[in-house]
Amino acid sequence: MKIHYFNATHWDREWYYSKEAFRTFLVEMTDKMLNLLDDPDTLPLFIFDGQTIVLEDVLEIHPEWRKRLEKAISSKRLKVGPWYVMPDEFTVSGEALVRNLLLGRRIAESFGSSPWNVGYICDIFGHIAQLPQIFQGFGLRGAVLWRGVPSETGPYFIWVSPDGTEIPAIHFDSKTGYSEFSLRVRGTKDVPLDEGFKQRLLDWMPAAKKYWGENLLCSDAQDHAYPASCMKEIRNILQEVLPDAEIIHTDLTELFDAEFKDTASIPRFCGELIHPSKMSGAGYQINATISSRYDIKNANDRCQNILELMLEPMTAAILAQCGKCDTAFLRYAWRHLLQNHAHDSICGCSPDSIHRHMLTRFEEVETVAEQQILEFKYQDFEAVTQGPRWQILHSNGLDENNKIDALTDPDGSYLLRIFNPLPYKVDRISEIEIAFPASKPYPSEFAEPFTTEKINLFRIYDEKGSEVPYSIRSIRRKQDVVLYPGSEAFFDIYTVVMHTELRASGQTSF
Repeated sequence: MKIHYFNATHWDREWYYSKEAFRTFLVEMTDKMLNLLDDPDTLPLFIFDGQTIVLEDVLEIHPEWRKRLEKAISSKRLKVGPWYVMPDEFTVSGEALVRNLLLGRRIAESFGSSPWNVGYICDIFGHIAQLPQIFQGFGLRGAVLWRGVPSETGPYFIWVSPDGTEIPAIHFDSKTGYSEFSLRVRGTKDVPLDEGFKQRLLDWMPAAKKYWGENLLCSDAQDHAYPASCMKEIRNILQEVLPDAEIIHTDLTELFDAEFKDTASIPRFCGELIHPSKMSGAGYQINATISSRYDIKNANDRCQNILELMLEPMTAAILAQCGKCDTAFLRYAWRHLLQNHAHDSICGCSPDSIHRHMLTRFEEVETVAEQQILEFKYQDFEAVTQGPRWQILHSNGLDENNKIDALTDPDGSYLLRIFNPLPYKVDRISEIEIAFPASKPYPSEFAEPFTTEKINLFRIYDEKGSEVPYSIRSIRRKQDVVLYPGSEAFFDIYTVVMHTELRASGQTSF
């Protein structure tokens, strides 16, 4: 028999306490963990919950600890990643899951090591069908999970995506999950290794042998748990109780190697894993996580849409045209969005103060993205006007009329440029905003009899020179528009409905 001792902490960044309250304990735990890792015999290996955001949270308080962390991580005795944060899979997009793993990898590598090669999803509230495909794409050894798997399922199965991708999966015992050894034997803090400890171990061992078989997993990985100072003594007692067993301090890769050599007899599950628990008080597939606190779900959708459907394609278009593009802003926006994707955050199961803080993060992401989209417009304007008007617009001391003259032609001919971020042609009826300078009348205007509201008379032509019919839906007059920092003017914004044929992933002019 082999005993695989798995020592980890599951660190919910913010949950029933605030992020700052939990961070106080995180810093304390990290200091103790690093001290224990200095002696390989005391603590051979520790798993930092499959996340890398914990490193950022610690270093914001103690930046001088970076070398200590680098030493532990580069020696592969402190395992971090593959995630940036452990997300909720059903409330975030597929792209967000990929970005999460990419950022987790990037941070792990910055500390001198590849990320932990295990798809650790120990406490996520159900699992999407495509996760095996995503994990395989990142070269992960397999999935390690608890919730959402049928309660009667044993410790090992093959998880199959709808596209046919297969990965091995280790299923924690349905009753106590990843905290099995912590809750039943050791506890979450240092406890006396007396006869009581040995008796709890003896009482637990028969059920553990029955579930795990010849590769018995001791999962010591409770929420916000500290590593045991007495690890050497624990190993000695395990050896005493099972004198013929080999004890392996594991990161679970040895368990994958041992149990998935021959997969013919291992059961297979295809698709989503969202089964409710049939055991009282254990492994609940927590409901209402998709609908609770709809304000944060709505804000998250807005942020994902503006990043994935606007800013990302615009950035690609700029780079394809050899334009200037500071992609650091895009990475910054993704990082802040992902911080809200931790499962206890995005699921809406935390106090009001935490979710108010989340809404502030969402607002920051939207603000960054909107500003970068404006930068894209500025670049396009500069390219179309070939520079001189752009330089005039930057000149100091211009009054509003001169600024407008830099943007318009005397006969009222304007160029309307529409960017289609989608990777395919768009042919549809669209609502388009057209900005007319409010400081001077348009060359041709019209007003119904006995009214004072004048409406600009204009025609719209496509790139082939064909006239495009339109209808004016609304007019917002004297809107203050920032043309560039320190340069603004008033415009009348006409919202028109018109037929648009837009080329894929690029600009179309009218």
